[in-house]
Amino acid sequence: MKGLHVGREIRKKLFVMLVAVLTASMLLSCSVFAAGAEASALIEVPDRKIILEGTPVAFKDVPITTGGRTLLPLRELVTALGVPNDDDHINYRRVSSEEQYVTVTYGDTNIELTIGKPEAYVNGEKLALDVAPVIYKSRTYIPLRFVAEALGKKVVWVGETNTVLIVDQNNYDAISEIIAKYQEAWENVIKYRMVIDADADISIGEIKTYMHMGIDTLVDNEAKALYMGSAFEILGISMKSEAYFKDNMYYATDELTGEWKKKTYTPEEYDLIFRSSSDTVKMENDEKFLACLTFAESADEDELVLVGNSNFLDIAGGNYMQQAGQLEAFTEEMPDPEWYSVKLVFDRNTYLLKSLTMDTSSKSVENGVTSTLSLRVVIGFSDINGDFEITVPEEAVRKAVEDPGIDLLDTGSIYDF
Repeated sequence: MKGLHVGREIRKKLFVMLVAVLTASMLLSCSVFAAGAEASALIEVPDRKIILEGTPVAFKDVPITTGGRTLLPLRELVTALGVPNDDDHINYRRVSSEEQYVTVTYGDTNIELTIGKPEAYVNGEKLALDVAPVIYKSRTYIPLRFVAEALGKKVVWVGETNTVLIVDQNNYDAISEIIAKYQEAWENVIKYRMVIDADADISIGEIKTYMHMGIDTLVDNEAKALYMGSAFEILGISMKSEAYFKDNMYYATDELTGEWKKKTYTPEEYDLIFRSSSDTVKMENDEKFLACLTFAESADEDELVLVGNSNFLDIAGGNYMQQAGQLEAFTEEMPDPEWYSVKLVFDRNTYLLKSLTMDTSSKSVENGVTSTLSLRVVIGFSDINGDFEITVPEEAVRKAVEDPGIDLLDTGSIYDF
């Protein structure tokens, strides 16, 4: 969107850094194991990440894979899943060098595994395993998915970031129900206000700075009208702008001159751009999203609070961050965050989303220069079906000059620059 924002390249680098999907590279080293069964190739995957109940978990012994399945050290895994670390709940039995067993007991669940055999017994029922338990570097490794699911957990694989998500199945189902009710409630929302505040502390070597971005958006879906006011501050430079969508027209101020510009669209073009720009409050009810979240306490009894951690931005609401496209104000030298923590607050009575908060930080050293980032983005929703009207200022209608350089059809959104 030419002429709408100065410092375009700087802001683009922030957006790239902020919304980049993190791709974890695997460091592979192969080993061969043979213990009471035919030898099979094992691969160490030290970069495989585990998120348990919304919190990243680090294991002392390296995760391994075989046949595309993740195996984790038995004792570390089951104790992380809540099993008491004692002989009554984790019991090893060695009959011979070729015949070794392990039993895990938790609540009403009893799991019996045989080292080297692709089978298990759960409460006496024989079940087939995709991969057999193994001994690796003197540690017993067991198939993550099978054991976690037997203990009442939901397991989700996120290939994009080499991550395994584990969450209590009952909590997963309850959170899924909340998101479904939210989606249903949002179908009845015609008007709303969305306010985005982003604050970041940035350092590159000896250079330290603070960035703030504020975006205030009003949406009226019935009138197909939208207003957005934004304020941006970094390196002592402050910029403000306003933009409107109404009656097949797009109006916007130039941040540098304050002059109004406009773009006229056909009804078909306008509908396409408006839907993309106003449909901000999507939240997919998919397993990757749900498995990163868990319930948190709230001092307000009328609120439902979900929190979680993720190493992929979808959890932070990719659709929300698309609407915050003006958060393009970093330099490309900034390090990519590895983890994002998120907090979702819903109205317990209506199931509508009240706020979304994302926090992230990162640090990297390149060519002897240390770069750090600490970022918080808060998105608040209010004035649901409120009594407001979006009116284009008379000055904009009278003075705006048609600008052929504005082409929102390329971006599909008022927020993409």
